[in-house]
Amino acid sequence: MAALSVDYRETVLARIQSSPAYAAGLLKSALEMMANGEEAEARETVKDLIHATGGFESMAEYLGINAKSLHRMLGPNGNPAFGRMSAIFSELSQRILHSRAELQLKAAT
Repeated sequence: MAALSVDYRETVLARIQSSPAYAAGLLKSALEMMANGEEAEARETVKDLIHATGGFESMAEYLGINAKSLHRMLGPNGNPAFGRMSAIFSELSQRILHSRAELQLKAAT
């Protein structure tokens, strides 16, 4: 009998895309993880946020780097520079806040 479960990552990505408040909470958590020295956990959360808010190609283009480099930077052995992570967090904030504003506008009309 086949398993009747959904992949955890698919569930998280769907929730990020459907709930800007959830996405904002994850972004805040990732920032807190970085501040507390939990870099690997923060990078995993950031990867989920990137996948759900436009993908690695668009984030890499925004950063002016190759998408493979971005994947390596956020991978298990990644060690992104502070400036790169700051730019990623800034862009994710824009994407998430823009999405939240769009949903609020749709709800108001």
